[in-house]
Amino acid sequence: MLISCIIHDGRTFNDFEKAGIKKILQVLVPDYEPPNRFAVVRHLKHLNVFHHKQLIDQLTSVNNISLTMDLWSNRQMRSFLVITGHYFAANKFDLQSTVLSFSTFDKQHAAVERSRTLQSK
Repeated sequence: MLISCIIHDGRTFNDFEKAGIKKILQVLVPDYEPPNRFAVVRHLKHLNVFHHKQLIDQLTSVNNISLTMDLWSNRQMRSFLVITGHYFAANKFDLQSTVLSFSTFDKQHAAVERSRTLQSK
């Protein structure tokens, strides 16, 4: 359950190892030992493998897909690139959108660099 909090709230992997949170958890659930950051990383790797396989299974039945790319920078001026696939799932009429790739982007935002990156992904 706490790992879900880390994912949904964008918390750091060691949030539940901090003294204040540990104290609250000890009061609420005395025998509970929160996951350490290594356990969180291990769990996230398993989730990534699981969802990656699910995505591949889902996309095998897709006949056509449209891709969009988006670039943006955070407050520290670190650039990110996301590639999203848009498609209709087999036998359904509702549009699905799925993030296919999310990564840092350390190159110039020129069209040539974006095109090379898209081809390599």
